[in-house]
Amino acid sequence: MLVLLDGDSRAKPRSRTCLYVYFGCVRPLLENWTATRGHLREITVTDVTAVLSPLRG
Repeated sequence: MLVLLDGDSRAKPRSRTCLYVYFGCVRPLLENWTATRGHLREITVTDVTAVLSPLRG
């Protein structure tokens, strides 16, 4: 999220509105994890890959 906001050597900074739209796509996924996991450390790379694979952009 910070790279989107601040930009980096390969990407221009995005607006805060853009950040809210992108985060809005993943927020439900994070909320589902909070309901089923006791700690952030329980989320694996496989979990992240599985939920992000259908998203575009």
